[in-house]
This record gives sequence, C-alpha cells and structure tokens, in this order.
Amino acid sequence: MKLVILGGGFCGAIIAKKLDKRQDVDVILIDKKLYFEYAPSIYKLISDSEYLNKITVPFEKIVKQGKVIVNQLTNLTDQYVETTNEKIPYDYLVISTGIEYPIFLDNQENVFTLKSSISAIQINEKIVNTKHVLIIGGGLIGTEIAGELVTKMKDRHVTIVHSKDRLIERNPAKASCYAQKFLEKKGAKIIFNEEIIRHEDRIFISNKGSKIEADIAIWCAGIRWSPDYLNGFDPQIFTNKGALKVNEHLQLHGFENIFVGGDVCSVSEEKTAQNARIHGIIIVKNICKLMMNKRNISYKPKKRIMVIGLGAWSGILIYEKIVITGIVPGILKYIVQWITMRRYE
Repeated sequence: MKLVILGGGFCGAIIAKKLDKRQDVDVILIDKKLYFEYAPSIYKLISDSEYLNKITVPFEKIVKQGKVIVNQLTNLTDQYVETTNEKIPYDYLVISTGIEYPIFLDNQENVFTLKSSISAIQINEKIVNTKHVLIIGGGLIGTEIAGELVTKMKDRHVTIVHSKDRLIERNPAKASCYAQKFLEKKGAKIIFNEEIIRHEDRIFISNKGSKIEADIAIWCAGIRWSPDYLNGFDPQIFTNKGALKVNEHLQLHGFENIFVGGDVCSVSEEKTAQNARIHGIIIVKNICKLMMNKRNISYKPKKRIMVIGLGAWSGILIYEKIVITGIVPGILKYIVQWITMRRYE
C-alpha cells in the first residue's frame, strides 16, 4: 500500500514515523524542507539562531524505509500527487500542509511573519541591527515573540498593536492580565483596540490614526487556509473560510482514502501542535483499520493544557479556567519540548 503524506509537521511526521515501520506500507513524505521542526519554539530563534539544533530532526531519522521528497506541491487529484518534477500515485493520502500567515499591507518592506524556522532566522538576521520592533497582533504567537524580545534582547524598544481589548483574548482574563503586566514591566508598549492598516517609510499607521515608528515589524494578525493545489476538487470540500471539511474520522469530505490533519482541517478547536499530533495518531489508527476492513475510530476535540512561554523561564499554563503563571509553566514548556523531540527522533 502506497501512502503519500503532504507536510511533515506535527501531524504528518508522526504518521510517517509510525507507518514507516510497517513492511506493508510504502511511505512517501513530501515537504518543502529536510527536517521536522518543533513549531511551538521557533520564536526562540528570533533571539538565538543556534537554538535550531534543539528543535529540529532530519526527516531521514523519521522515514528510514520510505522516501522523503523535498519539493513544491503543484497539483493534487483523487489519484495522484504532483510536484514540480514528478507525478506520484497513491492508495492513501494525508493532507497536513498547515496554514498561511498573510500580511495585509501594501508596503511589506521589513515586515515579516513567523511561518517557520527559516523565517525566524531571517528575522534574527534583520533584528540584530534594529532598535524599534513592532509586533502586529497580540495573540499566542505575538505574545510569545514579545516575551522573547523583552527578556533576551533588552535594548530593543518593543511595541505591540492588538485589535482586541486584551492579549491572548481567547484565554481566561487572568492569563491576559499576567501577560500584559509581564511585558509592560519589561518595557514593552501595548496598544489595544487598533489595527495597523498602512506602512509608509518605517511609520506604521493604525485605523485610529496612531503612528508607530519601527525598523522592523512582525505580523502576527490572522491566518488563512489556502490549499491552492486542490483547485480541481469539488468546492464542497472547503468551508467558507477555506479549511478542508472532515468527518469525525478525519477523512476529507466525500473521500474514504484521504485524511486531513493539523491546522488545515475544519475541526473547531485551537490550532496547536498538540492537537495536530493527536490528529496524526488518530489517522494512523484509522488507516490501519481500513487496511484490515475494520471500523474507524472518531476524533473528539476537547480542551487541552496550553503552555505559553514568556522568555526563558517564565510562562502561563492554561487548562479550561485554571491559570498558573511564573517559573513553573516556563520550565514545563521546556520539558514538553524535550519529551516531544524524543518522540520524533
């Protein structure tokens, strides 16, 4: 049986690792890079590019019997996958290509997004010679980047512009309050209820007329589902926002042999690495069950523990309405990273 996996993130990599061990499965993993990366910690590369060695695992250590293809995906049908230079038929397919982080500015000079370790290192190289840093968006990613900068690059002037009335607003107010106090105590300036709509020669202008001077901006405001390689499929497989519709078994709407996991799928939950990994485990079990003509199991989204890092040794742990702040969550975040990396090696 030939299994093609699109995307080697938390979902795709765990599927590849587990099914590559089977003699009756021919695994082909397609990704733009040569390695798995621990996405929850890539923001740390902004202050320390050498941290890359701690959060990456070469795909050759994950896929030992199968094949890894480093290439750009160009087209996908219900029978084959196409890259820039080859066409690959499949029996089963997993789509775990993630999401995009668009920048909604006409002038995008010195405006970056944190998409991957590569983009994080690009920000690191740029930020070395800057003094004023603007973070656009105070959600999870923006808050963690700010925490990294105010604790490890203390000579930078950090400003956050957030469209909501508090940071990480989908979480309990206690977590938002702690993040705000932590960042402001370290010197960050936070502007709430405003959106950056224009950039003119190092001046970023908000919808309320505020003008913020910055040498570099890091855009952390919003996501977009854009699986353009699926243009040949029935539009019914997409939600209104562009995510891929899945059933309770994580199968693509209308397809028994195509599974979808990670951020690109339509499951209503926080888009986290932890959830993506669990998607992968469910998909592995269901592919094996289909091969044995057994009944699939269902994925049930639920609230999970979330740890937000603020610098090296501080953080916020959130589970439903429980919020723990300080050094314990900071240490726990590092421990979770270490354990997870061992699972993928």
